[in-house]
Amino acid sequence: MVKKTIRVITTNQKNTKAFKDYTYFSKIGLKEFYSYEYPTDRIGKYLDSDTTFGGLLFTLVIGDCVYDYMGECDSVIRERLFKKLACMLDKPYEYVHNLWLGGK
Repeated sequence: MVKKTIRVITTNQKNTKAFKDYTYFSKIGLKEFYSYEYPTDRIGKYLDSDTTFGGLLFTLVIGDCVYDYMGECDSVIRERLFKKLACMLDKPYEYVHNLWLGGK
């Protein structure tokens, strides 16, 4: 259902290449990535273990609260995850940030 929804949502995007392989993003856990990249940041341990970059992207696209999805309300963590997601999508950080702001 989620994969189908992502495809439907992104068919209206100008560049669907960034959304091409949702399953790839679904395999990379936010907490796994964060604890590997930022091992000294103790707050990262509070990220939800079941969250993925695919879920984060889906949350942004449908306009849900990213903090609720991540399980942590730290803006530094959000920015770092957005930066990594932008890199994965081969987009600038502003692209992901604008998704968060509602596509403005």
